[in-house]
Amino acid sequence: MNRSENESPPLSDGAQPSSPGGNGEACLILGLLVALVGWALYLVGMRPQWFGLERAPGVGLVQLLILSVGWVIFAAGAYWSIAAMWPKGQPWPLRADIGARLLATGTVLVVLAALADVFGLGSHPWPLTPSFGPWQQAGVLIGQGVGFLGVLLMWPPKDISPPRS
Repeated sequence: MNRSENESPPLSDGAQPSSPGGNGEACLILGLLVALVGWALYLVGMRPQWFGLERAPGVGLVQLLILSVGWVIFAAGAYWSIAAMWPKGQPWPLRADIGARLLATGTVLVVLAALADVFGLGSHPWPLTPSFGPWQQAGVLIGQGVGFLGVLLMWPPKDISPPRS
């Protein structure tokens, strides 16, 4: 069985896996577009009145779901676009691995904080109408901060170059 040129060789003991990125400008642009769509959805969920979409006073379940889904899509697009900036085949440093995990942790924090009442963890457990109070807002902001810190840690340095063949 012959291995194609694009297929990487199997890892031996002690070898590090290569980064998932390096797929070029198209993946970078697509990742940025996905992140932009996610951010737009997040804004619609956070502030529907900016878009003329507020149907009732207060915060409802659909609004919280749109906010959460928007953030998840934004985080996926951010990961995808930053991964595309790393040279293909070059292992990620520990800093970038920690950043990827922080981005995922921040995403979990945002979703849990936004949907705390739905999960029965907030001040208005089911079947009461969900609320988006100050503690949940603080949780979302903390999750966003953790996620943005992860993005900064994942960012490749300016002087990075592809590995030599």
